[in-house]
Amino acid sequence: MCCSSPSSLWRALLDAGAVLAFGSDAPVEPADPLLGIDAATAWRRRAGWYPDLALTEAQALRAYTWGAAYAAGMEDRLGGLRPGMLCDLTLIRDGRVTATVVGDAPSSDRTLREALDLYRAIGAIGHAERLATELDA
Repeated sequence: MCCSSPSSLWRALLDAGAVLAFGSDAPVEPADPLLGIDAATAWRRRAGWYPDLALTEAQALRAYTWGAAYAAGMEDRLGGLRPGMLCDLTLIRDGRVTATVVGDAPSSDRTLREALDLYRAIGAIGHAERLATELDA
């Protein structure tokens, strides 16, 4: 192996068949998943330090979603956008996390409106109707 840090080995671990499970270390580190995705995908290429060990964005996103659910033994309920799956949302605008929706608890009324639009866009009609009722209240 080329590097001594375990975090340097993500790609090698994935290539060896390991399931990667990413998450934030909040409150020690920012909860922004974009920082973690950048750490796994882009900084190696920018630094020119073993760029072949960088993950693709799709691989990093899978580690944050399905991989984290798998590590918790909950991949049958979490980690994918399919009917019947539980879902938290991270809303991103202009490359920045603007809000989160955990369960049905958005961080602001603006987020509630954005979440409603997103739920409607992905066809989660039950969630959309429940959020619409909250907006009217």
